[in-house]
Amino acid sequence: MPAYWLDAPGIDPSQVLVFVHGGGFQLGSLRSHGELAARLGRASGMRVLFPEYRLVPDHPFPAAIDEVHRCHSRASPTATAACSATIRSCHPC
Repeated sequence: MPAYWLDAPGIDPSQVLVFVHGGGFQLGSLRSHGELAARLGRASGMRVLFPEYRLVPDHPFPAAIDEVHRCHSRASPTATAACSATIRSCHPC
């Protein structure tokens, strides 16, 4: 699965925020949610890991959740899960 690191000047590289974009696992990408992820990284002083997980309907449930979990597990022991504003509840990995 492709994933992208978003680093802003002055962030703490030991702190990682895994950004799970909104879209109900049907739509969304770095192109649509990258700016929000970057702003959260700057505001929090953390590196942002942006996974481009597989989307439905081509990849049915739970493909996206499995990929986000795997990404979060490998990112860092200090990784923090985050959801975009379009998701009402976030279930950390």
